[in-house]
Amino acid sequence: MQRTSSKLMIDYKKEELGAIYKPWKNRIRIALVYPNTYFIGMSNLGFQTVYAKLNEFDHIVCERFFLPDVHTSSNISLKSIESQRLLTEFDLIAFSISFENDYLHILQILSIAKIPLLSAERSTKFPLIMAGGIATFLNPEPLADFMDFFLIGEAELVLDDFISFFSIRLEKTDLLKELSMNIKGIYVPSFYKPIENDRDELVGYQPLIKKIPPTIERIIASDPQRPATTKILTPNTLFANTFLIEVGKGCPHGCRFCSAGFVYRPPRFHAAEVLEKIFDEGASKTDHIGFVGAAISDCPNILSLLKKKKEGKRVSFSSLRADNLQPMFIEALVKSHVKSVAIAPDAGSERLRHAINKNISENDFLLAVEKLVENGILNIKVYFMIGLPMETWEDIEAIILLIKKLKEVFLKTSRLRGKIGKIIVTISSFVPKPWTPFQWCAMNTEKKLKEKLKYIREILQTLPNIQIHADSISNSTLQGILARGNRRTSAILHSLQEKRPVSSILKQYFLEENWLYHEFPQNTFFPWDILSAGVSKSFLWQEYQLSLSGQNSAPCSMSKNCKRCGACLAL
Repeated sequence: MQRTSSKLMIDYKKEELGAIYKPWKNRIRIALVYPNTYFIGMSNLGFQTVYAKLNEFDHIVCERFFLPDVHTSSNISLKSIESQRLLTEFDLIAFSISFENDYLHILQILSIAKIPLLSAERSTKFPLIMAGGIATFLNPEPLADFMDFFLIGEAELVLDDFISFFSIRLEKTDLLKELSMNIKGIYVPSFYKPIENDRDELVGYQPLIKKIPPTIERIIASDPQRPATTKILTPNTLFANTFLIEVGKGCPHGCRFCSAGFVYRPPRFHAAEVLEKIFDEGASKTDHIGFVGAAISDCPNILSLLKKKKEGKRVSFSSLRADNLQPMFIEALVKSHVKSVAIAPDAGSERLRHAINKNISENDFLLAVEKLVENGILNIKVYFMIGLPMETWEDIEAIILLIKKLKEVFLKTSRLRGKIGKIIVTISSFVPKPWTPFQWCAMNTEKKLKEKLKYIREILQTLPNIQIHADSISNSTLQGILARGNRRTSAILHSLQEKRPVSSILKQYFLEENWLYHEFPQNTFFPWDILSAGVSKSFLWQEYQLSLSGQNSAPCSMSKNCKRCGACLAL
């Protein structure tokens, strides 16, 4: 008999270590919602960090919600993990959003809870609804009509001030005004009117309330805070019973397609003594420690930490650069019985890697595979993108050629060890993201992407020891739509909630508007320009021009005296 979602959540709860339970009496109640399944949401360090931080306030009780795992016509339910309460019993609903495609799940969650979708239609009997997370401080506009407010930036930095205002229990409009006027990073969409020209093009936003800022400043720490770590251990996640430690935020290398390399500038890595203390904390709870971050091998203290690694403790890394694959990294992986490691050329040709600022050579990737396999790592995962700006069919051919070269090294080294594993090739579609040098770029049409993927598949599937995985092109297109959406997108999502698939209507709309497959001029005012993200738009445009001429740029110096991109000046 199929279990209901509530039964699943109760089963998950029994296997957790570290969850926080509080009595409700005389406490403000906050529902923290991850708009995807428990398995995915509990793998997210930001979600766990905010959960723990909110529960540090004695007068706050924070409980978790997730998208139901089981979807049946009669058994869908939505209750908190901790006390099995309904969403409507809370004072505040806070969505933690990492991925644009989860926007549709937000509408689904509100519908299940029988909460009106539009902020303007919710009476005071309903909880206030807010959103935060990396997706929202790239571009909050597609969700503008649904949210009472957004918290733009690193939530831990402003939670003390926010809770102080929220605890006063002001009437909704008065509270939103106080938050907007007094706390940086608070964005109340209803207080800003999009301004369009006679061609229906967005040209700005008009504040409708006095004393609120004309743009919303993203909140980011100038110095490393306490590292984000696992607060609740559970076997029911991608990282089963693994204590995760975020070694730092951001990445200095500035790959031009990657939002994390720009919105988290300047990159910040944690001190050795801080990481060591937290490593010991995790080692007291579990035998598996996972280091996460966009640039783990750039963390200056990671090697010293590995030297002090306790015997019997397994370690893993979310990512490692092929040009900095230190012997100690490989040794740690081998001792932890890791059977597969990922490398990410992203593009097949040297020319295109220069254009996207992925400054790793073909020889680096070949040497990385050789080192990994000769040390007993049986399986190699290799990540590529199709549809990148400046891509030609020669670059598609280069992907196939590079995979063949990697396989040659892989097989030669594997035979010497007497064991042969697999090369797992993952192909994803490039999606232009806000606050990157490629925010002006067009996305490839689904037809073009399918042609490229089909061509790669037809050749690689004839080769033994190679598996091919490809992200859904349809999902990538939807991600592109939502990533670049404006306030109209919010209205369309609402109006189509009960009609034919939202994704197909959105695609039709953006085709008509030429918004997705269109290259934009330098002076374009984007929907996300309501935000101030630290990195200057002129710097991003300069990086885009360098990409067009195939030129690299230097990594972020991580010096607070640098004025190159403007991020340090904004702190």
